[in-house]
Amino acid sequence: LVDNNPEAVEFILTMLKNNQSIASDEQQMKSDHFDGTVREAITSCIDLSSTNPVQPRLLRGLAAQCAVNNDDKAALEYLASKKGNQLFQIMVQEQRWNMVDVLRNFPSLQRWNM
Repeated sequence: LVDNNPEAVEFILTMLKNNQSIASDEQQMKSDHFDGTVREAITSCIDLSSTNPVQPRLLRGLAAQCAVNNDDKAALEYLASKKGNQLFQIMVQEQRWNMVDVLRNFPSLQRWNM
């Protein structure tokens, strides 16, 4: 896995700090496969640039479980629906959205409590 774009990493780290009180360089993460800071995990272990995970079922799940704003929730549900398929094609697939793009375009997802 190639390191993520520094701008995308900073966006995610700022989101975690502002909305979850997670200190990226201080907080340690430990598992069987990783031992390091949150910054190191976001930089090297999570693929932020992949467009493959942004599918209608993901948007439907985000709307149901994470959107804290009704407008964001409705827009995500529409994009994930059959009626919204053409708009999904234009907005998400043709522009090659990744998870950072989804978070930027639907800011209430950033305030979701883990």
